[in-house]
Amino acid sequence: MDHTQIKLKEKLEFLDILKHALNILYKSTWFIVFSLLTYLPLLCFLPLFEIILQKVLLETLEFLAESSALNYQEHVVYLFSNNSFHLYEPEHHTVDKDFPISLIVHCVLYLVPYHLLELLSVILTVDTTLMIYTEEKRVSLRDIYKSLKKTRVKGPFITSVCVLFFSTCFLVGFAAIVTLFCLLLKLNFSKWHPCCDPIWLITSIFQGVALIASLIKYLDWRACWNMALVISIVEETYGAEALRLSAYYSRGSNRRGIFLSLVFFVWELFFRVSCLLGRCHERQGVWMWSLVSSSLICVGNVMKWVVFVVYFFDCKKRVLEKKIDEEVGGETKFVES
Repeated sequence: MDHTQIKLKEKLEFLDILKHALNILYKSTWFIVFSLLTYLPLLCFLPLFEIILQKVLLETLEFLAESSALNYQEHVVYLFSNNSFHLYEPEHHTVDKDFPISLIVHCVLYLVPYHLLELLSVILTVDTTLMIYTEEKRVSLRDIYKSLKKTRVKGPFITSVCVLFFSTCFLVGFAAIVTLFCLLLKLNFSKWHPCCDPIWLITSIFQGVALIASLIKYLDWRACWNMALVISIVEETYGAEALRLSAYYSRGSNRRGIFLSLVFFVWELFFRVSCLLGRCHERQGVWMWSLVSSSLICVGNVMKWVVFVVYFFDCKKRVLEKKIDEEVGGETKFVES
C-alpha cells in the first residue's frame, strides 16, 4: 500500500457526521427526488403495516391495563356497604378473538414485504449516496442511472437476512424482559405500601438498569448491523463476513454509533407513538395519521442511511490511519535497531 495515495480527511464527530449527511442531501436536487421515488413503494405499503401494528399494540395495552386494575381489585375481596360485607366478583377481560390473527398477519408483513421493500430502498439510497460522497460533486439524473446499473442485490439481501434474524431475536428477548418487568411491577403494586418495601425498591432499580443496559446494547448492535448492510452494498462482502468487518471498523467508535442509532430510534418511536395516540383520540382519521407518520418515517430512513454511509467511511478511515501508524512505527523501530 502506498501511504501517500491515501486521502486522509478530518476526523468526524457525532455532529460532524450529521452535517456531512445534510451537505450530501443539499448537493443534488435529483438525489432528493430520487430518494422519494425509491421510498414510494414502501410508503404505499407502510400505512397498512402501521395500522395493523397499532391494532396489536392497542389490544395489548388495553389487556395489560385492565388486567392490572383487576389484579389490584381482586385483593379487596369484600366491600363494606350498608354495614355489611358483600362478595366482589370482578369481570375478567377477554382478548379479542381477532388478536392472534392480527399478530400473525403483522409478523408475516414485517418479515416478507416490509423487509424486501425497505431493502430495495436502502440499496438504491446507499448507492446514490456513495456516488455523491466519493466524487464530491453535483450529480445528474444520468449519473444516478449509470450508478444503479452496477447495483448488487445478492450480497445485501444475504446480509439483510442475517441482520433481520439477529434483530428479531433481540427484540423478542427485549419484549420478554419488558413483559417480565411489567408483571413484577404489577405484582409489587398490588401490595398496600410497595414503596416502603426495600426488596421492591431494589428489584425495581435492578429491572430499570437492566432495561437501560439492554436498550444501549441494542443501539450499539443496531449501528453495527446498519454498517454491515452498507458494507455489503459498497464492497463485495456480505453475510457473516460483513458483520465481522463492521464490528472491526466500529471498534473504538461505538459511542458515536450509539448516539446516531439513538437519534433515528427516537425519530421512529416518536412518530409511531404519536400515530398511536392519534388513533386513540380520532378513530375516523386512522389512515391520515398513518400516512403522515409513515411519510416522516421514510424521510428519517433516507437521512439515516446517508448518515451511516458517512459513518462507515469515517470508521474505515480511522482504522486505516491506525494501521498506517502501526506499520510506520514498526518500520522505524526496525531501522533504529
